[in-house]
Amino acid sequence: MYASYRDLELEVIRWAEARQILKHSTPVAQSRKTLEEAGELLEAAAALKVCDDLAKLFPGLPHRDEFIEYRAKWLDKFKDAAGDTLVALINGLAEAC
Repeated sequence: MYASYRDLELEVIRWAEARQILKHSTPVAQSRKTLEEAGELLEAAAALKVCDDLAKLFPGLPHRDEFIEYRAKWLDKFKDAAGDTLVALINGLAEAC
């Protein structure tokens, strides 16, 4: 875990520079990437909402292995998309400044 947002931001910028992402990108490209990642975040959030709604409607469902695996898959996708969205935002800001 990072001590502060600034530490996270610096680590992301170093990561992007090491991969020459910032050198070969633009603020517009990073903004597009942010929107793409935010779309994935929205998709995962919607799937988790459906899972939670179904669990309320069918109380036995959350105890089924298939349901647990399905929801866990979407939770992983949500976390991944949240991180990717933040990285794209940071890269876009780094490009713009």
